[in-house]
Amino acid sequence: MTSNEPETASAPPVQYATVEQIEKAARNPRRLKDVTLPICGLTVQIQSLTEKEKSTIEAEPVNAEGNYKLKRVIDARRRLIQAAVVQPKLEPHHIEMLGGFDGADTVHLHNEIAEHCGWSKSDLEALEGK
Repeated sequence: MTSNEPETASAPPVQYATVEQIEKAARNPRRLKDVTLPICGLTVQIQSLTEKEKSTIEAEPVNAEGNYKLKRVIDARRRLIQAAVVQPKLEPHHIEMLGGFDGADTVHLHNEIAEHCGWSKSDLEALEGK
């Protein structure tokens, strides 16, 4: 080594995950979080979503030609809420009922779910057709 060459510390070798470890991680239980709504004061429990569930929700507002489906854009927040709230368990037929919810509660719950599930602000804007 010459005097002009910087000394390099040898880093420990990287330990990469095995397929078995990745398979085990994919079977981990959902992360849960309690959320209290600011207006009505009710508390619900939300769950994390799998990659498959997130991808399905992201694809729903867009048709095969790549155009936004207006109805799916309009109810995007409510569909995300229905998918993530587990206590009480909301079913697809509850999506329309959620439209009557106070807007501040809906936005608060939507934002809590998005953060819990790993969506960024730009991801959410794309979901909502902005």
